[in-house]
Amino acid sequence: MLERLSSYNHESAQHDFSGNYHESQAFQPLDHIFPFMSALEAIAPDLKLDHENVDSKHLSFLYAESFINKITSEYDPQNLGEFKKAAIEEYHNLGREVFGPIAAHYVDTTLSQCDPEGRTIFLARDATPFYRVAKTFQRLDPKTYPHNLEESYLNRKLCGIEDEQEKGDLSNFDDSTVAQYVEQHGFAEKQPINLVEVGAWGTIIQKLKIKYPQADMQAFFFYTHIPQYIYGYSNLTAGETVPPYDLEAIADSWEAFPKAITRPTRLLKQNDRIAVDFAGTDTTAVYPFLADFTKASLSGIEDAAVDFIYGKKINPQDELVRLAKLSHAARDYAFTGILPQSTPLWSGGEDHVKNWSVGKIPPLRDTIR
Repeated sequence: MLERLSSYNHESAQHDFSGNYHESQAFQPLDHIFPFMSALEAIAPDLKLDHENVDSKHLSFLYAESFINKITSEYDPQNLGEFKKAAIEEYHNLGREVFGPIAAHYVDTTLSQCDPEGRTIFLARDATPFYRVAKTFQRLDPKTYPHNLEESYLNRKLCGIEDEQEKGDLSNFDDSTVAQYVEQHGFAEKQPINLVEVGAWGTIIQKLKIKYPQADMQAFFFYTHIPQYIYGYSNLTAGETVPPYDLEAIADSWEAFPKAITRPTRLLKQNDRIAVDFAGTDTTAVYPFLADFTKASLSGIEDAAVDFIYGKKINPQDELVRLAKLSHAARDYAFTGILPQSTPLWSGGEDHVKNWSVGKIPPLRDTIR
């Protein structure tokens, strides 16, 4: 029987992350953590990008320190090398057992609604784990998954959209270089295009729909703040079993999923093509552990995809309930991989919804939460 979480007291579950880091008992560094604090910056650096937001910074510290506490208490590493080895194992388990099962079901559900003759585009970096799931599906079962799979680094900055995480340095969406990069993905042609994203507000979707109204485009979000306009897998799947604030925390946890490169925001010309400029995106010098953490997590994700293909199926509602419980456990400062609450809400979200001008984006269903 499905368990309902909608009666959970959301207000009592919220922790105050606005207090001073060192004055909060939850953030008091434990003695056995000190030798490994050099690894802290490599844990979920994306959560720390909004430097002006105190809640965001403290949420990232909670996540990182709870991870280090878990590794040191459960694996008892004696040096940084042993810590790294244990952390890699933990990140693999995180990919396979926490994020992987729901990712596999989401990708399978999405691909079942995509025209294999079209182009199915995963928006990196957040959707990279979903892309790896899809590629694993295709490798193991090409008849069921014959889709044309692509990964694109089209992001808000390249689309000229103001970003609270990293302000400034915006591209002009009407610039010929940006337009060529977008059109390389088929937006100027008459073919089905399926965009796959973790999702949220659909700012990129609206930009694309306005500029390319003729494009045969579908958008598949893992979660959306605007289910009245954009398909949200977890919104639709949860029904009444998991409240929206828990779904948002689950979706935002993908921000904490390791990423070995920072977000690329520049393009360059290569012969007659436009490519992403990855110069300066390598994090190795700043976060020497992050590449290994990313590799381990994605390996776990791929193993979950293999499990799915070979018969390890899930009830997706039950799985979302399980992930919501992990979020609740994280509110007691346990590391579960899922954030204790969502990241700070976008300040421009309300105006964005008021100014939404492109209607419902396929394949939106009639039953919207």
